[in-house]
Amino acid sequence: MSDEEIEKKEKHLNFIFYCKIFGFVFGLTGLGTSLRVLIFLLGVGTGWAQVQPIIRIVEIEHDGSQLMVTVESLAGKTLSYTLQRSPNLSLGSWLDQDHAILSVLNPSRFILTLPLDDERAGYIRVVASSASSPVAVVINEIMSNNETTVADGDGDFPDWIELYNASDTAAELTGYHLSDNDANLSKWRFPAGTILDAGKYLVVFASGKAGAEIPEGETHANFKLSNGNEPVILSDPLLKIVDRLDPGPLVSDNSVGHALDDLETYYVFHSGEPSPGAPNHDFIADPPEPFVQGPIFSVRGGVFDELVTLELIPPREEDLIRYTIDGAEPFRGSTPYSGPIELTETTVIRAVVLGAPNSHPVTHTYVIGAHHSLPVMALAADPEHFEFTDGYLYGFGDHMFTSRGNIIGSFPYSSSNAWKRDREIEASFEFHEPNEGGTSRMNVGVKIFGGWGSRGYPQKSMALFARREYGYGKIRHPFFPDRAVDSFESIVLRNSGNDNQSTWLTYPRPPIHEFSAPVGHGSYFVNGNFTMFRDAMMQSLVAETGLDTQGYRPTVLYLNGDYWGIYNIREKFTEHYLESTHNVSANEIDLIEGYGRANTGSASTYSQMRSFIGGNSMANPSNYRTVQNRYLNIDNFIDYHLAVIYGQNFDIGNIKCWRRRSSKEGQFRWMLYDQDYSFSLWKPDVYLPAMRRDYSDYDNMFDFYTNPRGSGTGWPNNGGRTLLFRKMLENDQFKESLIQRCADLLNTLLASDRVVARIDLMADAIRPEMERHLTRWSWAGIRARGFGIPHKQEDEPLTVAHWERNVESMREFSRTRPDELRRDLIDHFGLPGGTATVTITTSDSSKGTVQINTIEVTETPWRGQYFQDFPPTLTALPKAGAIFVGWSGASTSTETTIQLPIPARTASVTAMFE
Repeated sequence: MSDEEIEKKEKHLNFIFYCKIFGFVFGLTGLGTSLRVLIFLLGVGTGWAQVQPIIRIVEIEHDGSQLMVTVESLAGKTLSYTLQRSPNLSLGSWLDQDHAILSVLNPSRFILTLPLDDERAGYIRVVASSASSPVAVVINEIMSNNETTVADGDGDFPDWIELYNASDTAAELTGYHLSDNDANLSKWRFPAGTILDAGKYLVVFASGKAGAEIPEGETHANFKLSNGNEPVILSDPLLKIVDRLDPGPLVSDNSVGHALDDLETYYVFHSGEPSPGAPNHDFIADPPEPFVQGPIFSVRGGVFDELVTLELIPPREEDLIRYTIDGAEPFRGSTPYSGPIELTETTVIRAVVLGAPNSHPVTHTYVIGAHHSLPVMALAADPEHFEFTDGYLYGFGDHMFTSRGNIIGSFPYSSSNAWKRDREIEASFEFHEPNEGGTSRMNVGVKIFGGWGSRGYPQKSMALFARREYGYGKIRHPFFPDRAVDSFESIVLRNSGNDNQSTWLTYPRPPIHEFSAPVGHGSYFVNGNFTMFRDAMMQSLVAETGLDTQGYRPTVLYLNGDYWGIYNIREKFTEHYLESTHNVSANEIDLIEGYGRANTGSASTYSQMRSFIGGNSMANPSNYRTVQNRYLNIDNFIDYHLAVIYGQNFDIGNIKCWRRRSSKEGQFRWMLYDQDYSFSLWKPDVYLPAMRRDYSDYDNMFDFYTNPRGSGTGWPNNGGRTLLFRKMLENDQFKESLIQRCADLLNTLLASDRVVARIDLMADAIRPEMERHLTRWSWAGIRARGFGIPHKQEDEPLTVAHWERNVESMREFSRTRPDELRRDLIDHFGLPGGTATVTITTSDSSKGTVQINTIEVTETPWRGQYFQDFPPTLTALPKAGAIFVGWSGASTSTETTIQLPIPARTASVTAMFE
């Protein structure tokens, strides 16, 4: 049971008495006539050390004026006792009490007598400690970001902790503990017989290895250090803290520790200076860089139902603490800490210990009184970066406004600060899983991310980066439970792109006049059917095809304690994504963006491919084989384009593709992302005729994607953008593969029932958060935070009912889209036969299945729509021990693989197995 839980129980009990690890504590909540007692056995409770009790309650007496408790030691040795009192159980609040009487009856039994003359509620504890002489062992050095300094016997580079025996006698460490968690001091115990000789050093690798995994002759703890997030604590067998060091975030191969003959001061040892297992005395830095530990927070940040009483505890009694509550990094002129802080609303606390230099800032965000079913992310950084007018990162910049306050330029305001792509700030990052499912903390770099669907809107997307200069080489957290990867160079906090309520706060520009009055600085696309999950939903539908898609998880963001609404955590398509997902080295990758720019590697092969396909007829089988063998993964290429065509996403220019350079599988593969224009984001009754008039008709996406000229502006579908797909369709084999695969996908992954279910699933996840999110990003919400011109009041209130209508429009799209797409395909390719319903059954499903084109049918009867002009291919797949004997129905062939004839609007066939 946690201290917080005990405090809750205290409200309902006159008296609480409980044992906790090294002794016992009891709380007085009043001096009523009744006395009720609740006893908690030692080691019981979430997060507590699992150790045997060392104190047993023998008897409790109460005569109205005093309380007498008889307690017996179970430690098998003489114990000494210190009586302490706390008003609230917090870590730094325990004070020695001199007025209580502690009578020792014998070496293992004593009586505590407490006068009941103090009306203040509070808690009392007895701290038991061994009467034997304590060891003089200190934590001498810590490296929590070991990349190259020292390897263990397996050749790994785990983080490490160095202990030093500062006495002139050997130290017995049997039963001592190391931990990285204040709430679990007994996380790892030194093996029996561990002795550290006088003046010697012991390196403990924090590797997480145990038992037979540990290399011979080495000492390994069963936990790993998280750089910058955790202290290292050395405690004795009774779990009394012997030494504690919080190194903060460290640059790779830097360490923190004592210098030779100086156990009072900590220093930073830069790469090349750390000396695991040896004295620390050779400084490269001149003068040496002192290190000041950060303050200890009595309550760690998180999500709380009620107010929080927070204490900031200095590492040493004489240390001074400064703190801020607006996200700014504290300095000597910030608010001095003088006592407990009552937090009654969501607040970010950043605190430092003053020194030369100051300690690293320690940051915790306390989300109070808010109930979130989504995970909660918190960022903290200097607030000036996020000011509206001249915010360094998020703002427009003073240069964007006239002296009268009018905007200079037009949407998306590409001269604003938010478009300066090289700008990055350092921020504190916290991530809290729901239902106390785990927390991650670190420092990250933050940039504005995206293009028109981000930088010109009030709610902008951001990218978070792990940087070694911030102390972290990876963002380590399993953000996406359905994916194996839990370590990232960067992640994206996406506003869902154009699928965002911000389009309702954006003026239209001529010739769009169907909404509010257009203005010259407005946007062509406004008042979208926002849902906040459109792109992620579209990607999830086809993830099973093997297309590269981005992990997705919605989260709630707090920025400097201010509610910032729903964001989509997305994987970032970089060489690091490919390394972790496809197990390929970054130096073996060509990653292409757009139509020829190399993000990683070289664009030469991509340019060769475009030149070859553009300059040769793909109707020639030899040319087609060259493309197939050298340049394009055909199946991937077809799946990508069918996904975009199905979603009716006419913003086709934002593409990425990649290849392995030195591999037989060196063909380019397309990566699906940025699909937020899909599923009728823009109101079809307005934008279908408008796009036909002003740019290009996207009603039939097959026509749109094969237009040799497209619009005169280049966007959205000029000849360069449609070149590859258009030219590949010159080949009959490619055309048939595309048509058959389209039929397969519409019968399975893109079937209406499946898509509606996916929409419902993703809408359900964020529905509880939508009202607060829309209130935050409404015109009133952004105006309250100083975000005004060039945005405007929405034409229709941003309500949950509004959002629900938009979600329903996606469902309606998914219900009608399969038949519409089949008609579009028939019209584009001129298929006179139309479609037919194919029904497949088996004589005995336990003996075999059927594959139709690219689909294995495992449950029968099965029905699907196919094109009569392109009959599907069926293959019988007998299971082990069974045999296929032939087909019945529309075919009576005994061949295992057949092309099913479809002479009419229906065709039924049965696979016969014995």
